Amino acid sequence: MRTLKLLMVSVLLVAAPASFTGCVGPRTTEAVVFDSFKTTYNAAYSAYTGWLELVVTGRASKADEARVDAAWNEFRAGFSLSFQAASNDWSAATPEKIQLLSEQLIRLIHSL
Repeated sequence: MRTLKLLMVSVLLVAAPASFTGCVGPRTTEAVVFDSFKTTYNAAYSAYTGWLELVVTGRASKADEARVDAAWNEFRAGFSLSFQAASNDWSAATPEKIQLLSEQLIRLIHSL
C-alpha cells in the first residue's frame, strides 16, 4: 500500500508542472497550417493564462509583464479584426499573420 501511495505521489509531481502552468508549447509547421480561429485563440489564450498565474504569484518581473501584455494586446487586436472579417466564424482558417502573432506570443512566454 505504501508503494502505491509513493507511486501516485511521484506521478503527480511529474505531471504537476505541465498541469499548473497551462502553457502551450510552440507547434510544428504542419500543425499550424490547418488552424482555425478557435484553435489559434485557444493556444494563445492558454499560454497567456499560464503566464498570468506567474504574474499573480509574483514570479514575473514588471518588465517581462509589460512585454507579454504588449504582445497579447497586439495579438488580440489583430485577431479581433481578422475574426470580424471572417464573419465571426470560429472554424474559418486563421490568416498567417494572426498565426504568427500567436506563435510569437507563445514563444515570448516560454522564453521568460
